[in-house]
Order: sequence, then C-alpha cells, then structure tokens
Amino acid sequence: MIANKSSTLLYVALGLSAIVYGILAYASPRTDFTQLLALYATAFAAYLYVSQQRFNIWQGIAVAMLFRLLFLFATPFLSDDYFRFVWDGYLLKAGLNPYLHLPDYYINSAAPAIQGISQSLYQQLNSPGYYSVYPPVAQAVFWLSVQLSPNSIVGSIVVIRLVLLLAEFGSILLLLRLLRKMALPEKHVLLYALNPLVILELTGNLHFEALLIFFLLLALFQLFHQRYLLSGVAFGLAIGTKLLPLMFLPFLWRKLGLRQFILYATVALGTAVALYLPLISMEIIQNIFQSINLYFRKFEFNASVYYVLRWLGFRLVGYNAIAVLGPLLSIVTVTAICLLAATKKSNLSGGWLALWLLP
Repeated sequence: MIANKSSTLLYVALGLSAIVYGILAYASPRTDFTQLLALYATAFAAYLYVSQQRFNIWQGIAVAMLFRLLFLFATPFLSDDYFRFVWDGYLLKAGLNPYLHLPDYYINSAAPAIQGISQSLYQQLNSPGYYSVYPPVAQAVFWLSVQLSPNSIVGSIVVIRLVLLLAEFGSILLLLRLLRKMALPEKHVLLYALNPLVILELTGNLHFEALLIFFLLLALFQLFHQRYLLSGVAFGLAIGTKLLPLMFLPFLWRKLGLRQFILYATVALGTAVALYLPLISMEIIQNIFQSINLYFRKFEFNASVYYVLRWLGFRLVGYNAIAVLGPLLSIVTVTAICLLAATKKSNLSGGWLALWLLP
C-alpha cells in the first residue's frame, strides 16, 4: 500500500511538472512576475520530491528529455536573444561576416537587400548597437537554422532547439559515464537531467550553455581516459561555443603537469583559433573587443559582489561606477583564477574538478 501511494505521488509530481512546463512554454508572458514565480516554485517543489524517489535511471532520463521536448515549438519566454541568432544566420547564409558590421549598417545604409534582414527583425534586436560576439560554433548553428528554415523564425528556433536537445542528451549520457568512472551514484545524473533551471534556461530560453556543457563534459570524459588530443579538441570546441571555458583552462595545469598542460592548451586554443580563422581579421577583432568592452562596462546581470560595490559607489561618489567596476572585477577574477591554479591543492571533496566551481 505504501509503495503504491509513493508511486502515485511520483506520477502526480511528474504530471504536474509536465503541465507547468507546458504553461511556461506557451502561456507565460515574461511580464507576469506572479505567474512565473508560482510556476517556477511549483516546478522546483516537484523536482525536489522526484529527486528523492527511487526509479529506473533510464526512465528518469526519458522523462527529462520529454520535459525538454515540450518546448520544441515554443518561442523563448525569458530571452529575446534568438532574434540576433536568426539575424546572424541570415548574414552567414548570404555569405556575409556577422562580425563585420553593426546591424544599423544593413538598415540605414545603401547595403544590398539580404533575404531575411528586414526592418521588423531589426526592431526586435535587443542590442542593435553592438557587434555580434557569438563564437563560431554558435554561428554555425545560426547558419544551419536559417538554411533549414529560411522563411520562419519559429522554424529556425525549432532547428536551434533540436541541436541543443541533442547536446543535452549527450551531456546526460556523458554525465552518467563520468559518474561511473568516478564511482559516484548513477542516480546523481537525474539531479542535472530533471533540474528545472537547466530545462528552462537551456532548452526553454535557448541558451548555448547546452553546447558548452556538452563539449566540456566530452573534454573531461576524454581526459579521464587520458586521450589528451581528443580532450583538447573538445575543450577548444567549448571555447568556440562560448568564451567562458577559458576560465577553467588554468586549473588543468596542476592536474596535467607543466609540459602536458602546454601541449593540451596548445591543442585547445589552436582548435578555437582555427574555428575563428574563416571569419577573423584585425578589424573584426577590434569590433569584438569593442562589444566585450561595452559588455563589461554597461551590462548588469545577477552580479552579487558587483551590486555591493555599486551600492558603495553611489554612497562614495554619487553615481553608478560600472565603467570602472566592470573591468576591475574582470581583472581581479583573472588574477584570482591564476593564483588558485598555481597554488591551490586539489584536496576538496570532488578533487581538482571542484576548483572549476570557484570562478
């Protein structure tokens, strides 16, 4: 009787999760904070219950993928970055370099007409005054999305989401293999696979961290098997998806030793550079760094330490000092990473991988 009751509650929690994800995907305005908060809270409550239950790993993975598939035809509800994805894709389809010009150039100048590039799409861009900063692996997915769906933004979203879904499935399988390799419980894979934040942000909001995580896990998997060349290439592909993995590279120094680390870093960075070569020039490098500079000086997210410093800045100088604080914090972060990589012993629970969580 107790087992039957537990099974019933499990199915209720999974069914409730599916309903919540469906509402979030197709009936949740981003301006309705109360609804979003209630749905997120419900999704996480169900997740906390489900994660404590015992059921077959593969059934759990199947459920996790079905939750993600619920978003297949939905437009992202908390991010409008996908308009820039499609914009860059149209430029690539036309044989143009997405890093070369600001979006204004194609709207306000005598530039030739380009299929898909229009005033209406331009008005949807959330950063028309910035050069594109999306790395080449992401750009390849943008290109694929408009190649397969040249006349529909929703169709392009579906193509991008299918790529991210494949990456997510690959990440889950790699996590399962890594857990076995590290003699950790296999059920821990479901903590990632069923996590609402992962599902909603990567699949729901179309964030390319899904590909980044896949390539990083692939690099780790190959590293555990001492396939350093393949691991370095996978790490380079992660950098070619988002620049964030550059922060993790120094931590491999103590793990590999200096000589092996130099070879590994050469392969990883060489792969990343090779990905950029078809699109890069000195002018484009300047454009990219200009946008990165603006990112550090202007953009504010959930920034913890920065918010404290911003508050102090208002008290001390009377204005938002982000133009100084942004670059300063980036320098402090890079310095701290290098010091940790050079001096910190990997004696944390989880070994040297735990150091990756510190940045």
